[in-house]
Amino acid sequence: GPIIDCLGHVHHKVRLAAARALVVLCSGDSNYEDATNSRRDILNKCTQKLSIFAPKSEPVSHNQDHGILLAIKFLLGSSAQPEKFVEERLQEAILYYATWCEF
Repeated sequence: GPIIDCLGHVHHKVRLAAARALVVLCSGDSNYEDATNSRRDILNKCTQKLSIFAPKSEPVSHNQDHGILLAIKFLLGSSAQPEKFVEERLQEAILYYATWCEF
C-alpha cells in the first residue's frame, strides 16, 4: 500500500513516520496469515520487499531497506508476543541485517 511505499522515501523522517504509522494501522496479532492488516500480514508484505529477497536484476534501495527495518522494529516492539512472528524469511532478514543478533 501507499504507506509501505513511503518506507523507501529519500527523507529519513518520512521513513520513520511511515514505519510508525504501520503500527497504528495494524489490526492486531491475528494468527491468520490472510487477515488483512494483521501484524503478520504487514510483516510479510514488508519482508518480501527487502532487497535480499528481490530479484538480482532489481536495483538495491538502501532507503527502502532502512524503512522496512524500522517498520519491522516498531511492529515487533508493539506486540505482546513478538517472538511468534520471527519465523522463516523474517528471521533470515534479521540475521542478515543485524549480524549481532543471535537466534
